[in-house]
Amino acid sequence: MWQHYVRLIVLGLVVLLSIALIIVVILQPSNSQGLGAIGGGQDTFFAKNKSKTLEGLLKRLTVIISIAIAVLSILFFVLFFSFWWN
Repeated sequence: MWQHYVRLIVLGLVVLLSIALIIVVILQPSNSQGLGAIGGGQDTFFAKNKSKTLEGLLKRLTVIISIAIAVLSILFFVLFFSFWWN
């Protein structure tokens, strides 16, 4: 019976992380601003230190949350099928 609760917890975490991923992606600025580099746009201080800005943080959060969703999804299906056959 405890397997049912574990599956619900993992599935709930996937749903919450998916909502967080949607919010983080919506908060990111569009990439159309970075197209100036193609035409010889000027590098600014903020362009060189992008990893320390809010944009860099949002990009890192996107990667971290995406990896967490992938790992939890695999864990959910491993748990689901391992308990399904028992």
